[in-house]
Amino acid sequence: MKHRVGITGRHGFLGTSLDRYLQRYEDEIEVIPFSRDMFSQPHDLIEFCRNCDTIVHFAAVTRGDEEAVYRVNMDLVLSLCSALEHVEHVPHVIYASSVHETRNTGYGRSKREGRMLLEEWARKNGSPFTGLVIPNVFGPFCRPFYLSFIATFCYQLTHGQEAEIHVDALMNLVYVEELMELLVSLIRTGPQESCITVPPGGVFLVSEVLEKLTGFRDLYCVQGIVPPLDEPFDRRLFTTFHSYVEPAHFPVPLDVSREGDTRVAAPGEKDREGVVISMLASGGEKDHEKVVISMLASGGEKDRGKAVVSMLASGGEKDRGRAAVSMLASGGEKDRERAAVSMLASGGEKDRGRAITSMLASGGEKDRERAAVSVLALGGEKDRGRAVVSVLAPGKRMGNHYHAETFERLSILQGNASLRMRRIDSEWVTEYDLDGDAPGYIDIPVYHTHEITNTGVSDLVTVVWSDTSDERDTFFETI
Repeated sequence: MKHRVGITGRHGFLGTSLDRYLQRYEDEIEVIPFSRDMFSQPHDLIEFCRNCDTIVHFAAVTRGDEEAVYRVNMDLVLSLCSALEHVEHVPHVIYASSVHETRNTGYGRSKREGRMLLEEWARKNGSPFTGLVIPNVFGPFCRPFYLSFIATFCYQLTHGQEAEIHVDALMNLVYVEELMELLVSLIRTGPQESCITVPPGGVFLVSEVLEKLTGFRDLYCVQGIVPPLDEPFDRRLFTTFHSYVEPAHFPVPLDVSREGDTRVAAPGEKDREGVVISMLASGGEKDHEKVVISMLASGGEKDRGKAVVSMLASGGEKDRGRAAVSMLASGGEKDRERAAVSMLASGGEKDRGRAITSMLASGGEKDRERAAVSVLALGGEKDRGRAVVSVLAPGKRMGNHYHAETFERLSILQGNASLRMRRIDSEWVTEYDLDGDAPGYIDIPVYHTHEITNTGVSDLVTVVWSDTSDERDTFFETI
């Protein structure tokens, strides 16, 4: 039997984030519907409590007249306690408080006293309870110009506005997914302590955060380069920043110059991260659909290394659509490190376009066991991420999945396609028509399920660059 979870304040930032996060646990957790009207309808609120094994109480007013904010929030807690009085099997209540509970404001007092009231009620009734004191939360899709200065800065910087600092305070920050992970742990295991102070994922001055975000804007929005994301906080901050980029920003055209069938795209600085893509299509009876795509990425310093990616797509009746992608990255002096990455995408009626990726790391002498695999595709930094090239027959489609952390950049190398994507908690679908003769790229935001369809009359060749290769971060959902 599934564990039943109710979320009050389900349509706020934390509520929608938890609702979205729990979708990946749909085999073991069921989210019980809730509406704010239930607080004014005692019978409905009692039924809601009766149907839950865990209740996460996010519902609160954060702005307005101080006394009105205090009274509304306290009334919500009192209503919840009253409903719980009528439930035979009392659920585990998780109450979301805030570091602001130490402040003498209407909101701060209501958070502190609400937590204490619920904790005392639970103690008297022998009921499970956990109070969370949460630092400043940031993450994708948070409402700007409201509670989160990071959301406001991200919106401003991605919309051509200047961000201003009013108070350069030291901020305890936690990424929303970190908080959701803690909540899932509490839902699964039950209460551990009556009050938990959620540790921050980072402590920064407001000015330090703005400096990072401004750097993201200058690299990503202006040059199309994905910034270095080696630090967990920077990765989470960029994921948040990217969620505020408008769909109309894409597709971003590549800077292309043509000499015959050679396409040159230079998304980086002077000699750094240049990408050379050459496409050769040859005809004939047996192999008229043969396509050879080679990508040369080289950069900067003396022995920085070169990467050559070649792809052979050959046609036929049975194995049409088969693609072999090999990549050789070498560099250094004595202990040059070699890596060979091969990808075989084989087709058929049902599974055409599916890809099997294998990595072969080969050394030379003693010290050549390490493998340096760098994928420099359509932007990004050296020695980071991976590229997957796929061949899709006319009328076929692939995708219908989303990622919670992985950054993906997609481009069409040959053919015509329709790319559709939808945020998983929305019905709004964004659609792009893509043409290999007008090279450009589209970056897929987190929590957006996406699907690409070959709308042309010949094979579609796509390349997707991602900054990680973690298959656990792929979740399936149809458009």
